[in-house]
Amino acid sequence: MKSIFYWMMLIPFLVLSQDQQSNNEEYLIVGTAIYSAKSDKTKEFSEGMKNHNEQFHAEGAMGVRIFTIMNGQNAYDYMAVMGPMPWSALDAPNTEQDAHDEDWANNVVPYLASEEDVTFWRFHNNFSNFPTDFEMSKLRVTVWDIARGKYDAMISRKL
Repeated sequence: MKSIFYWMMLIPFLVLSQDQQSNNEEYLIVGTAIYSAKSDKTKEFSEGMKNHNEQFHAEGAMGVRIFTIMNGQNAYDYMAVMGPMPWSALDAPNTEQDAHDEDWANNVVPYLASEEDVTFWRFHNNFSNFPTDFEMSKLRVTVWDIARGKYDAMISRKL
């Protein structure tokens, strides 16, 4: 009798876990990083970053665009924006990883004062609008700080 009772208690969990899997579709993300150049090496940093991105991040999921931050606590620093891409793009093997890392270490890092705030941002289909063939010249980011446990309530709101 006890085993039947335990099975009856378990069935709702099994049903819920099956429902979660159907909502497990892959979504797009954007990776951002903020870089500061050494004050006397701004030109070298810009040139090194430009050459690095042309060689290793010119297109595709790992394509990077560089923006100058115009205001706020990181004003005049640089923001690198990679993507949009699915999480799985980060798992794809990179045959040029050693050359990438060597170029970064030799042509960017010597002019780098700091690297801060490496972040991945999730796109939500109902709130994000990125066509597949877009060209980005300016970037406006809106950040929502969602209280723990309130994500579903926030998503269900109609904006």
